[in-house]
Amino acid sequence: MTEHSQTSINHLSPGEASPADSVDSTRDDSVFRNPILGNVREALDTSESINDLVRKMAVVVCQNTQCLALWFAQRDSSDAPWQLHAVSDENSSAVSDIAGERLIDVLNTAKRASTVCSLAMEPNHSIVGASVEPTAMEQQMALVGVFSSQTQSGLRQQWMVSIAVQAIGQWVQKRGLVQAASSQKLLADSLNLVASMNQSSSRQEAANNLVNQLRKLLAVSQVVWCEGKAIDKAKLVAVSEVEKFDPWSESSRITTAAAARAIAGDEPLVLDEHRRPEPTDALAMEAYCKANRFSSCVCVGVRDRDGRACGSLLVASDKATLSEHQVSQIQQFASLNGLHLHVVQRANLSMSEFVGERVSAVPGKKWFRAAMLVAAATVGLLLIPMPYRVGCECEIQPSIRRFVAAPYQGALEEAFVSPGEAVVKDQVIAMMDGRQLRHELTGLQAEYNAARKRGDSALAQGEVAQSQIARSEMRGLDSRIQSLADQLGRLEIRSPYDGIIISGDLKKAEGAPMEMGQTLFEVAPANAMLAEISIPESEIQYVDDDNKVDIKLNAFPFQTFSGQIRAIHPVAEIINDESVFVAEVDLSNTGIAIRPGMKGSAKVSTFWRPLGWNLFHNAWETVRCWTVW
Repeated sequence: MTEHSQTSINHLSPGEASPADSVDSTRDDSVFRNPILGNVREALDTSESINDLVRKMAVVVCQNTQCLALWFAQRDSSDAPWQLHAVSDENSSAVSDIAGERLIDVLNTAKRASTVCSLAMEPNHSIVGASVEPTAMEQQMALVGVFSSQTQSGLRQQWMVSIAVQAIGQWVQKRGLVQAASSQKLLADSLNLVASMNQSSSRQEAANNLVNQLRKLLAVSQVVWCEGKAIDKAKLVAVSEVEKFDPWSESSRITTAAAARAIAGDEPLVLDEHRRPEPTDALAMEAYCKANRFSSCVCVGVRDRDGRACGSLLVASDKATLSEHQVSQIQQFASLNGLHLHVVQRANLSMSEFVGERVSAVPGKKWFRAAMLVAAATVGLLLIPMPYRVGCECEIQPSIRRFVAAPYQGALEEAFVSPGEAVVKDQVIAMMDGRQLRHELTGLQAEYNAARKRGDSALAQGEVAQSQIARSEMRGLDSRIQSLADQLGRLEIRSPYDGIIISGDLKKAEGAPMEMGQTLFEVAPANAMLAEISIPESEIQYVDDDNKVDIKLNAFPFQTFSGQIRAIHPVAEIINDESVFVAEVDLSNTGIAIRPGMKGSAKVSTFWRPLGWNLFHNAWETVRCWTVW
């Protein structure tokens, strides 16, 4: 194609229906008899956005003209370049390459003349453009298209483009009026909401008024107000139509997680059928909608007068899709009422919050603020709850003691163990001397045999009396023989169980006579020990049975043993010139060679108290003891 003719500006003839009059006749039945104007009116009534309207108008133009390609043009100002957006078929790119800069020339001419501009190309093609009349919108808009004029007059093409741009202008003006009315209503509702919050007597009441009235104004399912300067510090404050809630419940946790997503952001987060935020934000919002059976939700951050995050507003709806107007309304409510809610909250600060703000507001006195911060940190540290632990001395004792005694009167032949040695059950720990017993046994056996011979001889000679005397003597000798044999069988003294020899150093007593029942050794089990802890008399009031005890022994400084108090002796004892109560703690000796007599220190864990009480209660009690009667 080559450029064939000059640019011409054409107006509609008086005999043709004016596009403006046709479009404005919304209630004239004759308009709807014209299918073109009926389609235009339907597009005006059903379009939700400017892009939706432009697409529908492009369809009307293309259906009623031989349009090769159509573009919707926009620019921010007269000095800015036009941005072309294709709104027809796939031929737009190819046609644009051929038409080139002539599209822009037509747009500029149409904008300057404020009318429809037509530029002829080769004999059977033309470019038609028209600008939208100035509106309240800052952007300038226009339509431009390339048409075939083989069987169709250029006037019809201009008329269709003119109808399209006037319809767009009317839609923009009408939407501007609607938005103005909406803004006016929004301002009135916001002022009423401010007045309601002004009458609130507390922060909680102000937040409840905010969420309850917003729910009615926005006609949504639920509104949630969340306070906080960061996502991880968010706090659920108010839920519409809910007077009280458990902040630690699973439902509150899910709601807080969803409401807090927009605290750190500047843009609203929308989750509906067509929009979805970032995956991290979407997961929290989806969990909230699923838990409460909502279809969509919007989360908007709220800023204070200094532009800092102070909370967020979460709005949920049963509708699958939220319109841009609804999202804009929610954002405007959050912006208009966020600052005032912050003012109400500051007017109802608690004493601690007020003092904190006053201290931080001290001008030019860094040392004072630093001192106050240190003092506050110290007080806060002293208020931290800690378990009170009573320090005690301890000594290991065997939980069970078993005494091994001499089985009969006799000499000790040899002792195999010394105190402190570990033994196992049935281990031979000493041996009694059996020589005297064997001598006696040999003599008794000889006497027994002699008595048996006498009895047999007397019985053979018929001396019955002598025979019975001999048998009686044999029975006595047999009893003594059995006793000696039993004693010989017990020459080996064995350990009664696995354990440790506590006492019984008999190495120097070998060969010495032992009395029957005389204690030879004391054996304690190795797998169970008893720790005797000495509780100071001044601390006994804080210690109870079953308190946990941690023990460190001098022999094992890097090992901690734990147990519970089994019993406390009812009577105080004097140990190391100090009055103490002895408590018993069972210890398991698995894997560690704990020996009786080992000493160390113990800590008894009692109730929880502030750190300051743990550190200074002894001094306070001493002062009271000496000054208060």
